[in-house]
Amino acid sequence: MAKGARKPRSPKRQPRQERHIKVLICTEGAVTEPQYFEGISKPIQEIYHVTLDVIPGQHSDPVKVVEKCMEKREERENSKKNQDFPYVRCFAVVDVDHWDNPIKGKLSRLRQAILLAKENDINVLVSNIKFEVWLLWHKNTYNKSLDSKSLDRHCKNKDNKILKEGKNIVPDFPFQNWEEACKRANQHGRVKANSIGRNPSSALPRLFEALKALADQQKQQ
Repeated sequence: MAKGARKPRSPKRQPRQERHIKVLICTEGAVTEPQYFEGISKPIQEIYHVTLDVIPGQHSDPVKVVEKCMEKREERENSKKNQDFPYVRCFAVVDVDHWDNPIKGKLSRLRQAILLAKENDINVLVSNIKFEVWLLWHKNTYNKSLDSKSLDRHCKNKDNKILKEGKNIVPDFPFQNWEEACKRANQHGRVKANSIGRNPSSALPRLFEALKALADQQKQQ
C-alpha cells in the first residue's frame, strides 16, 4: 500500500435486529382477565422478552373466544405491516362456569371450543370453576370446590380481598406472585391446554411454561 494511502474501511456491522416475539391472548372476560394480563405484561416482557397482545372478551362464550383467536391471528398474518412477525402462540383463556353443561345431542360449548382449538392450533386454558381461582392462588393456598357466586364472595372477603366493585382487580394485587400461583395450581393436577381439570383447577401455568420455552429458544438463536 502506498505511503499515506488510507486503509480501506471495513464494512459496517449491521446492528442485530431483535425478533419481535408476540403471543396472542384472547379472554372470555372483559374486565378481570384483561386487567390481570395488563398487570403482568411489563415483567413478562422484561423476563421472557415476549410481548402479550391481549384481546378482551366481547362474548362470554368459549367458542367465540377461540374464533376470535383465529380471526386475530389471520388478521396479523395478512397484514403487510405485521406479516413478518406473526403470533408465535395463541391462547384462549376461558372458564368452566356453566359452559360444560351438555346440550341436547351435542357437546357442551366448552368442549366444542376445545375441539375447534385443537383443529386450529389454539391453546385453550381452562379454569374451573373460573379465572378468579387463579387469582386466589397468587395470595393463598385454596382447595375448596365452590360455585361461581361463592367464589366471587370469597374473592372479596377480608382475608383475600383481590377484587373490588364489579370485577376489578384491587390496585395492590400481587401480580408478581405468578410462580407461587403456578405451584399452587399444579398441586391440583397439571391441567394441560385444551383440557378440563377438576374444581378447583387452572391451566394457566401452561402459559408461563410456554413463555419460558420461547425465551429459552431466543437465547439459543
